[in-house]
Amino acid sequence: MMTENHWQSVKISTEDFQLRLARKPKIKKEIKKEIKFEKNTETLKESSKESSKESSKESSKQLIEVKAPMTGTYYAAASPSAPPFVQVGSYVKVGQTLCIIEAMKLMNTIESEHEGQIVEILVSNAQMVRAGQVLMLIS
Repeated sequence: MMTENHWQSVKISTEDFQLRLARKPKIKKEIKKEIKFEKNTETLKESSKESSKESSKESSKQLIEVKAPMTGTYYAAASPSAPPFVQVGSYVKVGQTLCIIEAMKLMNTIESEHEGQIVEILVSNAQMVRAGQVLMLIS
């Protein structure tokens, strides 16, 4: 219905119930410039991990990067007791759910735009991610 009518979001609310559906933004393929602000040691550790991962990514150019379309909390599964959507070695199809990013109390599903196998997952469950951050690699 949202696609047919070209709606970006729908909100239904009653006295004791509220539902909001929003279309996910297009995932950008590249970032032109990235600015890092390091506030504490945890952030410094993450930056050093990212730089080592970036150097390993340069050596494997044929891998497809799945990037976070927004800043939020990364979740690998629909609930804490549910199995993860994908794992390293999983084969994914176009449109298959890869993960969820919670932003402003909204759960945004991130779907695969490519078919292939998950080679590496670069973030851990319940980790804060930034818009444009690489979440996983698909071969």
